[in-house]
Amino acid sequence: MWSALENIAFRESLPMPLCAGDSICGVLVSGQINRGRFNLQYLGRRRCKPYLLKQFYCLNTNAFLRWQNEARFIELPQIDGYIWPCDEWRGGVIAPWPEGVPLYAWLRAKPRNLPARIGVGLGLARCMARLHDAGIIHRNLSSSCVWISEKNIQISDFGAACHERWDDFWNDSMPPCGSPAYASPEALHGKKSGPAKDMYALGGLLYLLLADRPPFNRLKLLIRKRIPWDILPDTLPPVREVPPSLYDGITACMAGNPANRPTAHEVASILAEYGEWDDQDTQIVLPPLRFNNRHRQRIMVFIKGDERAASLFDAAIEQALAEPSLFLFVGLVPGNLPSGHLERFKGSLYRKLAQGLIRCRRHHLIWSLRLLETIVPEYTALKLIRQYRPMQVFLGKATSRPGSVFCRCLKRQTARENIGITHII
Repeated sequence: MWSALENIAFRESLPMPLCAGDSICGVLVSGQINRGRFNLQYLGRRRCKPYLLKQFYCLNTNAFLRWQNEARFIELPQIDGYIWPCDEWRGGVIAPWPEGVPLYAWLRAKPRNLPARIGVGLGLARCMARLHDAGIIHRNLSSSCVWISEKNIQISDFGAACHERWDDFWNDSMPPCGSPAYASPEALHGKKSGPAKDMYALGGLLYLLLADRPPFNRLKLLIRKRIPWDILPDTLPPVREVPPSLYDGITACMAGNPANRPTAHEVASILAEYGEWDDQDTQIVLPPLRFNNRHRQRIMVFIKGDERAASLFDAAIEQALAEPSLFLFVGLVPGNLPSGHLERFKGSLYRKLAQGLIRCRRHHLIWSLRLLETIVPEYTALKLIRQYRPMQVFLGKATSRPGSVFCRCLKRQTARENIGITHII
C-alpha cells in the first residue's frame, strides 16, 4: 500500500483534468466519458463532428511511450477503416470518434447469422492486410479495438503499433504484448515476430466470431501468462455450415510457430469464398522520406525533468534546421529514489519530454525515444552510447555538481571514442 507521501507526490505530478467547455485545438469538450487505466477520455465536437480526446493521466512509463508512439500517426492521412490521432496538445491526442460499437458488443446486441459473422471477419482481414502492406504492425489487436457499424469496420488503439520506417521505442525494453486473450506466445515472452503477431490475434478474433467466445477460457488465461508456449487454444466447437478450410485457416493463424501462420491476404482469400463485405480498398499512403538516413548526423540527447530540458530541445531543433540529423532522446529514471521523489521525478520528466517532443513533431524532426527506469543512469548511458555510436551527445550541464559522476563518466567515454559531447546550459 502506498504511503501518504507517495500518494501526495503522485497527485501533485498529474495534470489537471479537462472540464466541459474547455477548447482543445478547436475541439469543444462536452464531458468525460471514461476513466481508463492510464488516461482520461472525453467526448468533444468540432464543426458538429464528434472527437475522442485522450489525456495522459498516470506515471506509467509504458503508457507514456504508448502516448508518444500513437502521436506519430498524426502525420498519416485519415483513412476509412482506421482510427488514429489527427491532432494533439501537450496533454494528449485527439482522434475521430469511432463509428458503431466494439466487436464484442456487436455480437451481444442481437443474434448474428453465420454469413454476417464471416463477412465481418473478411472485412477485418482486409483491414489488417492493408496495414501490413503499408509496413504497419498493430501489436495490440483485440475485440475492444475493432469497431463495427452497418457499413464499416474500424481498427483503433495504435499506441503499440510500429512502422517499418520508424524506430521502435521498445527496442531496449520489454515490448508491449497486448491483451492476454489474443496475444501470441512470443508476445507474452517479450519477443518480436513482425506481422505474425497480428495474425495470431486475428485468428483469435475469427475464433470469437465463429464460436461466440474467446479462444482461451479463464483458467488457460491465467496459466498462459507464465507458460504461453504450452497452452493451446480451445478446440473450435462444431458449427453447422462452416467448411473445414475455414477451421484450418483459423487454426493456422493461432499456430505456436510464427513462421507457420498465414498472411492477412491468405486469410482474406479463404473468408471471401464463404462471406461478403463491401468495403473501400483504400491504400494507406505514407508521406515521402525527406532525407536519406545514411546522410544524417546521429545525435543522442539526454533529457532530465529540469529547466535545461527546453534548451536541449532548442539545440536539437537548431541542429536539424542547420543539417539533416537523426535524434535519439533518452530519459533515465534512477532505481534508488526514495518514496515521493520517484513520483515527482517521473512526473517532471514526462512533462518536459511531452512538451519537447510535440515541438519536434511540429518541426518535422526525425527522432526516436528511449525511456528506461529502475536503472543506474551513468552505466545505462554509457551502454546506450556504445550501442548506438552517436556522432554527438547533447547533455544538460550540471550547475550544482560540476563534477558529478554522470557527467564525468559520459565525458570520459565520449572523449575516448571520439564522440563530441555538447553541454547545454
